[in-house]
Amino acid sequence: MNLGCFVTFGIASVPVYAKPKVVILSTGSELLNVDEPIVLGKLRDSNGVMLAGQVSQVGGEPQFISVLPRTK
Repeated sequence: MNLGCFVTFGIASVPVYAKPKVVILSTGSELLNVDEPIVLGKLRDSNGVMLAGQVSQVGGEPQFISVLPRTK
């Protein structure tokens, strides 16, 4: 909604909230960052990047924290 609509209806102020921050952690020893060369048996972490994009689309602030290796 644009500000002109609020003024039309006599609304001088509206409540606003900070954007939610969402931390995205990708885990798995098979995952590579986008700048790493492909190695047999591994793949790039496309899901983490995709999730960050979706968070942005709905108004959040994604905090993408690289790939964390899976531990046993």
